[in-house]
Amino acid sequence: CNSLEAFLGPFPCVKLSGLHHERTMEDVLAFFQGYVVIDIIMFRTNEAFVLFANAMDFQMALQRDRQTMGGHFVEIHPSPRSEYYAAIAEKQWQKQGKPLTQQAQLNNSNELPESEPQKAAAIVPPNQQQTQWPQSAHQVDPAQPQALIHPQTDTRGKGQGQTVQGGRGGGRPGPTGVSRKIGGGVQVGDHTGFLRMRGLPFSASKENVVEFFKGHKIVPESVVLTYRSDGRATGESYASFETPEESKAAMALHRSTMGNRYIELFISNKEEHTRAFSRYAGR
Repeated sequence: CNSLEAFLGPFPCVKLSGLHHERTMEDVLAFFQGYVVIDIIMFRTNEAFVLFANAMDFQMALQRDRQTMGGHFVEIHPSPRSEYYAAIAEKQWQKQGKPLTQQAQLNNSNELPESEPQKAAAIVPPNQQQTQWPQSAHQVDPAQPQALIHPQTDTRGKGQGQTVQGGRGGGRPGPTGVSRKIGGGVQVGDHTGFLRMRGLPFSASKENVVEFFKGHKIVPESVVLTYRSDGRATGESYASFETPEESKAAMALHRSTMGNRYIELFISNKEEHTRAFSRYAGR
């Protein structure tokens, strides 16, 4: 029995094997369409880890074993915490040009070294050791997951990343620049052409968002408003611009008003936008 799983309980994460080397995160999201996905890690050339928001979606995902993605059969197996966090560590250390250690190679074993319990703490961040997973998909907004923010996946302010991760958090220095977290998001850092808005009037429309960014070459069809599980607007929106330079220039509108509301702007990325768009685009 895996010591971490016994201590922390079930972990709603699956490992995909047999992916075509050209598969992308968007392909994985489409494969699990309808499920609440919190994180995706594209690992090595033909593997991926997918973390779900609840046990029900996790169990449903396992039933997709041996189905096809892009003409290739995909194997799906449960992934213990040790493999998931070791994959994060390995990608981060490779990105930094550092040699792998035993901790980064834990993905090859389901057992943690019992003689080195401190490594378990390194693999499982302290603020996650008592994570209570929601029992319903309606309890988590995948456009704003907050449970799992880590250096490799939190790409706000750092340019294009290799994993899916969104919502609040970030603010860590990136490899090409320094990002700064202010009031629930990153406002200073590298741009990839995507922004998140917060504080919209609940009656705001996509047209209102386009008008707000008038003169900054927004892509109108990219605008997506987000909603709560009961159908009420969250007051947040995602949008893309024709170039990263345009999204950076649009940040000058931070704290401008829409109606009688001050609008906050934060750097976003393609992964956050794709996740929000896949869930809310039809509204």
